[in-house]
Amino acid sequence: MKRIVTFLLAMIAASTAFGGEKLLPVEWCRSLPIITLSADDPSGRQLRLILDTGSSGSWIDPDSFERFAGRRPEGDATIRDLSAGPLKISWISFGIHKIDDLQRTLDSPVDGILGYHVFSEMVLVLDGPGAQIRVSSEPLPPASGRNVMAMARFKGSRPFIKVKVSGKTRKLLIDSGATGPFGLPKASRPHWRDSRSETSLSSVTGDRSSTIPVVRITSQLGTRQFSR
Repeated sequence: MKRIVTFLLAMIAASTAFGGEKLLPVEWCRSLPIITLSADDPSGRQLRLILDTGSSGSWIDPDSFERFAGRRPEGDATIRDLSAGPLKISWISFGIHKIDDLQRTLDSPVDGILGYHVFSEMVLVLDGPGAQIRVSSEPLPPASGRNVMAMARFKGSRPFIKVKVSGKTRKLLIDSGATGPFGLPKASRPHWRDSRSETSLSSVTGDRSSTIPVVRITSQLGTRQFSR
């Protein structure tokens, strides 16, 4: 079972060029969503991009860009007339960055990273339990703090929400490019903890043991509470 936290991400534009809810083609690799984009023509050209809502932009490997566009990139590059299943995308601006290390880590072919800004004019739903990614032009009801959360204002276009962690309200990034369900900067963990206990771990062979600290944190998102 994938350890993916379900989030509803929303940023509504005044108007959209599509209607209804659309299911995007996605494959999950080590809890990371990989979306397939296709050239909107009969060529069959495709790009496999990790949907990373925590990224400041979209990035593509220079070799992947050359394979798709038929030329080497010179600086940042724009690819036009794409589709993600039923969703038509007029254009995406990419930064150029080698991703060989990422491909080796995932042990799966990927061409780059797809930033959250590409979906800034629609409702974007990341459905972890259903292993789906959907987009819609239908507006969400007002933020109630239960099923719909208000976005926190922050510099840039990345999705931040306010979460109360151990009694303190923080702005946390919704990051679909992270492999863990909840992450804190290492230096901040002692300040956010509720309690600390010691857990003994032993190796498979039983020849040695070690003791590690376990930090329990209580968080609140809207009216919902979580303890980990």
